[in-house]
Amino acid sequence: MKTSLPTYQKLGVKCWIVARAIGRASEPWLWRQVQSLNRINAKIICWERENELDYPVTCPLALIHSPANLMHGHYRWIVRIKNLMNRNFFGTVGSERKILTDLADHENPSVMLCHFGHWALRMLPIAKAKNIKVVVHFHGLDLSSLLSSDRWYRWSLKANLKNLDAAVVVGRHQAKVLQNLGYPSERIHIIPCGAPASQYKSLKHTPSTNCHLVVVGRLEAIKGVEQTLQAFSRNALNNKRMHLHFLGDGPMRDKLVSKSKQLGIADQIHFYGNRSQSFVKEILSKSHIFLQHSVNHSNGWSEGFGVSITEACLSGLPVIATRCGGIVDQIEHEVNGLLVEQYDIDTMSKYIARLSKNHNERARLGKAARESAARNFDSKKLARKLEDLLIEVARTD
Repeated sequence: MKTSLPTYQKLGVKCWIVARAIGRASEPWLWRQVQSLNRINAKIICWERENELDYPVTCPLALIHSPANLMHGHYRWIVRIKNLMNRNFFGTVGSERKILTDLADHENPSVMLCHFGHWALRMLPIAKAKNIKVVVHFHGLDLSSLLSSDRWYRWSLKANLKNLDAAVVVGRHQAKVLQNLGYPSERIHIIPCGAPASQYKSLKHTPSTNCHLVVVGRLEAIKGVEQTLQAFSRNALNNKRMHLHFLGDGPMRDKLVSKSKQLGIADQIHFYGNRSQSFVKEILSKSHIFLQHSVNHSNGWSEGFGVSITEACLSGLPVIATRCGGIVDQIEHEVNGLLVEQYDIDTMSKYIARLSKNHNERARLGKAARESAARNFDSKKLARKLEDLLIEVARTD
């Protein structure tokens, strides 16, 4: 008789999953991760609940009714003054601290998984007071731009790294940042978020007179969407059967619309805004090439881990992307995709031309992309690895 996997209740261990929001269309990886933690008794602690119909959760959820942003306006100085002695200027205070303390007293969690560094800092006062282990899950800005642009965050993180029992990062570049901050390498674990391999079907590349290219992500400068449009236009001007699809929204949308008109390719550019995961999968399944021209920002930002790149790879799409942050952990040049230097529009344009004309090359790279993503970035496998870490930390004296 097949026995079920042990639950956290049977193990005597409970876990809080702490995040600002659950169900955001731009963060499907967080929802997937929570849904895959099936060996533990997890509870979500969040401040915002979005898209409940598209992103339902099966585990308990506590919605904290206090401002999600404590660092806004004059109130941020109250937070900083109250946290002066412990040098954690992001720690929860006031009525919110009482709410969380009462909840911890009632539920007695053994470990917290806090998504993003600033939310781990916010929860540290509760964790220290109630002897709850803390695992922080860094993602991107919390180990890049936030460190350089926000001195209060930088000071707080450096002073309190010793209070974090383990750190999860999404790529080797983030591990190096933590090591440079003095965090022990043996407590750093590289566990990207990934995507569920079983839910994506690999595309069969066949000769086609049309060529559909796709971008999935927020339409902002750091995602290099303008450079992507320029590289595409150099091929599309002489080939009206080429189409570029943007899935996502952001501050660059109006500029992209205007630019596409100036370039004379407006009828070949398609904007969809933020859409459901099922819609994204459908577009990926009908596309031929995936593009992502992420670029480092002067404020220190770098791509953490390209979840949409993994989704494209699992769909069997060849990827053309930049050497930026964690992308180099996902794409090996000429093996499972093509890499270009940041702002190198000429080379990106040449690679678009190369793949658009050769379905055998698309098939070769797409097949390798699918295999490597399924092997290394299947979200269910990664969730299991994360679960093992949480159990280990919770049981450590």
